Amino acid sequence: RDYAAAAQALSTCTVDVPFTPEEAWIFGNFDRAKDDAHPDAHACRAKLSLMISYSENKAPWELHQELDRYLAKLPKVSCACRLSRQEEMHALRLCAQATPLIKNRLS
Repeated sequence: RDYAAAAQALSTCTVDVPFTPEEAWIFGNFDRAKDDAHPDAHACRAKLSLMISYSENKAPWELHQELDRYLAKLPKVSCACRLSRQEEMHALRLCAQATPLIKNRLS
C-alpha cells in the first residue's frame, strides 16, 4: 500500500464525464478497499471522491463517513496524504450529512 504515491496521483486527477464501462469496473474495485481503516486510506478515499465530484459517477462509500474518520484520525494522517485546506473545504461541502466533527470543522 503506497498511500503517498496514490494521494499524489489523485491530487492531479479530475473526472467530469461518465466512466466508460472499463473505467467503471476499475473504479468499482476500490469497493474492496473501503474497509481499510488506515488514516491515509481515508484521505485517499476522500481524494477519490473529490476526483469524481464534477461528474455523475458515484463512489462506493459515503463521503461524510470517510471525512469523519479522516478528521478523527487527522493527527495520524501522513503529510503526504493530507487534504489541502482547499480540498478539505470542497469535500466538507460535498457531504450529504454532517457529523459533529464535520460541523465543527465547517464552523
